[in-house]
Amino acid sequence: MTTNIKISLLITIPLLFALSCKKKEINNIPQGNDPVFKATGAIAGQNFSLTAGDDNAYMYTYTDNVNGVKKYTGKLSDGETEIQFGFFDGNIDAPFSLSPTLLSNPITWASDPVSPLAYLSKNAFSNANNISSIEWYLDNVHVGTDNVYVYKPGLYHVCGEITFTDGSHSDLCNDLILGYNTNANYSLHYNLSPNGNLTAWVAIESGTVESIKWNLDSDELEDDDNTITSLLDNASHKITTTVKFTDGVIRQKSAIVDGSLSGNNIQDFSVFELAALNKQAPKRDFNAEIVVKKDNIQYTSFYPGNTGGVSKINSLDYFGLNSAGNKVYRMNIELNCNLKNTSSGSIVNFNTNAVVGVEIH
Repeated sequence: MTTNIKISLLITIPLLFALSCKKKEINNIPQGNDPVFKATGAIAGQNFSLTAGDDNAYMYTYTDNVNGVKKYTGKLSDGETEIQFGFFDGNIDAPFSLSPTLLSNPITWASDPVSPLAYLSKNAFSNANNISSIEWYLDNVHVGTDNVYVYKPGLYHVCGEITFTDGSHSDLCNDLILGYNTNANYSLHYNLSPNGNLTAWVAIESGTVESIKWNLDSDELEDDDNTITSLLDNASHKITTTVKFTDGVIRQKSAIVDGSLSGNNIQDFSVFELAALNKQAPKRDFNAEIVVKKDNIQYTSFYPGNTGGVSKINSLDYFGLNSAGNKVYRMNIELNCNLKNTSSGSIVNFNTNAVVGVEIH
């Protein structure tokens, strides 16, 4: 059911996540006859064997930021042969730490969709005839004018620099989750009467609302009865909602309201995110990726249509804290799958029984 909550408002947009790439070596890896981290198997018909603590082999974990999403990885290497096993985070909008029990088993391999996740287009706006052009930015990088396709899943800070047909300008930014599931979602709506009376509301797509805050430009509006009215002047104004859901998810969305009633307004970017959520393509939540390096050749599971084989997590248990104080889990994995030679493009078989460490937080 769609819930409408009446109100008038606006603010600025938050950064949902700020992630940094970190590499942390695991301390005190046991050596000798009782190895903790190890892998044996074959790649392209060539056998290999790795044991952390023997023959200069080592195990360390790190967390990458891939288009705003954490990817947790463990690397087992002796300097010549290397196995990297990692998986992408899920619950992208959730404020709580990842539970290892959410990992998919059998393993689902990550790949980029073959069709666009989003089509950022000025024609998606109801007042497209008033828009001369839009310069689109993803995470502060200019990606195109007017119409842009987004193929790669991620959490993006999307901004548009809008030029209207009368020569006026507006800027608007919203965070979009593309190619991943969301725990809660909504869209922002408003109405401006001829006398400048602004009424705004949110349409809840999923989740249960705990609270809503409204801002108009830099001013926070009082919210006594979940109904607020603002009388606007003839200028352009930004209205922002911050919605907190009962599961802890916090989302924020903004729109541009044209107080002159000339039609130079811009709705929030929910149309793009909701279209991506409704696509039938699989979401990337908790999908895995493996990279193998041997004899100066790199192989990867990251290619379209990589399915089949036996790929599963046989056991998963807490190992300890690494030197940075982050939790490391020991994963016993069994893999028999195809990988792509990144140089030649050929597909080869890879199989291993391995125990690797992965940092999860």
